[in-house]
Amino acid sequence: MKGEKNNIRCKGLCRILCVSLLSTFLFSLSTLMTSCSTQKARWANIQYHNTTCHYNVWWNGKESLKEARRTMHAAAADDYTRLLAPEPLGTEAEVQAVYPQLDRAIEKGVKGILGHSIYVRGEEHVPYIKECYLLTAYASFYKQDYLSTTNTCNILLTQFPGTRAADEGAILLARCMACERRFTEAESTLDQLYVRLQNGQFSRSCRDKLHVAMVEATLPQEKYKKAVDHIHLALDATGDRPLKARLTFLLAQIYRHLDRRGVAAKYYHQVLRYRPPYIMEFNARLGEASCADPATADIAKLERSLDKLFHDKKNVDYRDQILYAKGEMYLGIGQRHKAVQALRSSVALATTNKSQKALSSLRLGEVLYDTYQDYDLAQCYYDTVMQNVGADYPRYRSIKRRADMLEELCSYTRLYERHDSLIHISSLPEEERLALINAKIDTLRKHEEEERRRQLIAEYSSEASAVQNSLQGDWYFYNAKTVSQGKEAFRERWGMRPLEDLWFLTNKTLLTPIETPAVEEQDSALAADTTRATEGRKEPATLAANGDPNDPHAVAYYLKDLPTTPEEVDSLERLTAAALLGAAYIFYDGVGDLPRALQCYHRLAADYVSSPDIVQAFYMLYRIYDRQGNTPQANYYRDMVLMGFPDSDFANLIRDNEYYKQLLQRDRRIDDDYESIYRHYQEGHYAQVVRLAEEAEEVYYDNPRLSRFLFWHALSLAHRGDIQGARTKLQAVMAATTQQDTLHSLAEVQLTLLENDSLLFASDDGTQQGTPSFATDKGGSASLSRTTATVANKGEKTSLPPEALVYRYREKQQHYVIILADDRTVRATELQYRIADFNSQYYSNAGLKVDATLFTDTSQLLTIHRFLDAEQAMGYYRHLLSPQSPLQAYSKEQCTPLVISTQNYATFYNRKTLDAYNAFFKQYYLESNKK
Repeated sequence: MKGEKNNIRCKGLCRILCVSLLSTFLFSLSTLMTSCSTQKARWANIQYHNTTCHYNVWWNGKESLKEARRTMHAAAADDYTRLLAPEPLGTEAEVQAVYPQLDRAIEKGVKGILGHSIYVRGEEHVPYIKECYLLTAYASFYKQDYLSTTNTCNILLTQFPGTRAADEGAILLARCMACERRFTEAESTLDQLYVRLQNGQFSRSCRDKLHVAMVEATLPQEKYKKAVDHIHLALDATGDRPLKARLTFLLAQIYRHLDRRGVAAKYYHQVLRYRPPYIMEFNARLGEASCADPATADIAKLERSLDKLFHDKKNVDYRDQILYAKGEMYLGIGQRHKAVQALRSSVALATTNKSQKALSSLRLGEVLYDTYQDYDLAQCYYDTVMQNVGADYPRYRSIKRRADMLEELCSYTRLYERHDSLIHISSLPEEERLALINAKIDTLRKHEEEERRRQLIAEYSSEASAVQNSLQGDWYFYNAKTVSQGKEAFRERWGMRPLEDLWFLTNKTLLTPIETPAVEEQDSALAADTTRATEGRKEPATLAANGDPNDPHAVAYYLKDLPTTPEEVDSLERLTAAALLGAAYIFYDGVGDLPRALQCYHRLAADYVSSPDIVQAFYMLYRIYDRQGNTPQANYYRDMVLMGFPDSDFANLIRDNEYYKQLLQRDRRIDDDYESIYRHYQEGHYAQVVRLAEEAEEVYYDNPRLSRFLFWHALSLAHRGDIQGARTKLQAVMAATTQQDTLHSLAEVQLTLLENDSLLFASDDGTQQGTPSFATDKGGSASLSRTTATVANKGEKTSLPPEALVYRYREKQQHYVIILADDRTVRATELQYRIADFNSQYYSNAGLKVDATLFTDTSQLLTIHRFLDAEQAMGYYRHLLSPQSPLQAYSKEQCTPLVISTQNYATFYNRKTLDAYNAFFKQYYLESNKK
């Protein structure tokens, strides 16, 4: 009985325990199920979604974002010739390489927001939702999608005001403004945030990001003092050593730019304390040496340090930078001659580094311009600068302005120096002239022989160095002894044989190809054409007797340009006078070199009294001496103008200081009349053009811009059928312009076309395609500006073919990217899958689709759609040309990518004019939208 009671009791306890466990399980299950809901802001719901959002979603997205930043920062190649950006944001190609990681971060952020947000009664209850918004904003920012970043940051500011995430979002919003070049707006926003930080209303954990963003906004505006202040604040606020090194290096660059060399050297040295990457350490050492203070620095020690860096094998690619630093150091201590030598060597060694080549050339050009006044050589280096920089280069406008001025100045100085030389040599006795020319030829030959010897020595040295330093292993040719034995064995068997094809044959006569009659006839025809082409322009007997006029080793080469008649001498003297006048004005007004300006004006006034420009030389001499207070000289040249040219504009300027206003009104009247003629020509009113041009010829008969009116007069006469009158006007245009003038070339080509009864600026439908227009520059001189048409064989930009004129460029319209694939060599389905895989990897959040359509019998058309505007489409197009693109597996002939608007797509598909659209695409997308 007792055992049965115990058994019953145990069974009861088991039932109670089972019921309790089942109840607990059911309660936990119900709690778990209710906590998954995002509709109610209960404690369990909030804790569940916050934990899941943190560890399952946000953390993974944060790791993807970190990976993308590390990859992008490692791939970014900093240009140390410019001020460093506080954070390297990468180029478009570098950002495209990390699209998968950034898209994954965006995906995780959006997933966290959609799946775990509990937004009840106007309030978000899950703390990590704001972190998901911030993660999405950062990923979009690094992806350079600033519109999406702005929208996400505005949500942060609206829904989570006063939080750290919202403050960080406000900073990111300002950085978007700076990246969009809205620097003033970005600075104003950051100033407000900085005031809040000082008042304790801003998260202190974000202060380092705030200061760095302020540097990004102020540096492009050249507000260096404010940038320096915030760099110091950022250095105090951050503990990130790589960021400290970068900001310190930037601080040194700014002080160097402000010519505070001693302070810059101190910060360059301070960079080394943070143990930066080697390339930054290397540039910091160079910067420290280039900013050395001659009063405190050990120059000899710095020279040895730079020489050691120069000879270090791992710095072979940086030798141009080392020499530039040495040049800067020499300039700082006043040794300009050594500085010029070092900078010239730096320019010579900078073969692949365009940024350093531009910087070294610019510095050398400045030294030659400012210190040595060697404008001719300075022009060469400024020309090198312009070949290696773009419009985004610092001080680009001022550099280009000086480069253009030097180019124009040197075109004048070289012209009159050459003409002086030609006239001088032509005036020498024949024996003395020939002796001078022969001496020039001997010098040329010696120089060429020395150059050949230097090249042979350099080749031998490089080969010996390669054998000694780089050849290792068991290959036969790595062993000099076995190579020598092989040469001897070859000579024993074959003897000394020249290095040529079929070297093993002694008699090669049997292998000489037999010329066919067709080839002989072709050669005869070519000879006949050559004979006909050279008829009427045979060289003088004296030139033929002295060798080939095109060979610099022949006497005839130096005789061909010498003036032989008084008329030729007079022509050279007229050109010399014009060049002297142009050079003098640039020396006076552009360069500010008054002694050289006076030298040119005096020579013009003394040697070219019959020149029509002599009055301008007298007037400028009067102006210069009057400003100098040299009254006797000023009165002398004033009288030369007033008595010698009493009716000239210069005489009126001396009499009336306000006369220049009348000249400006006259120039404006000429411009208005010209615009009227040009407008009538565009509208096809040729009779009106002829009438207005005839009136202009009567009024402006002595104006140098009359040739512009004559040109349109000629074309209008041709349109009306008066071919002979058109030829006469075009010949007058050529007589009134120089060969360097574009109008001269246009008139010359038009005369040739008139022989075939055709017009350069007329199309089949009667409209003018590529009509030239003439604009007046600030100086008042008319210059020719061309739209899209050009002269054949002149090396200028070609006009669009008539078939391409049906397309219209709409930048803000939606666009497609299309790929024309050769159906004979490319499987369109396979390419479509590859493009789709490429899109899923790099554009997973863009929703891009790929369709394949038969385009012609031999080609398929793949369409990737769609993009908001031309800029987005061109970004995708450039990505298709990158190494990550699936198109790298095909040749250009197999796959042709293009960008096309939705409006042009239907026209292109119906017309199937690939060549026409290709020309349109190159002009409006590739050339007009270069970044």
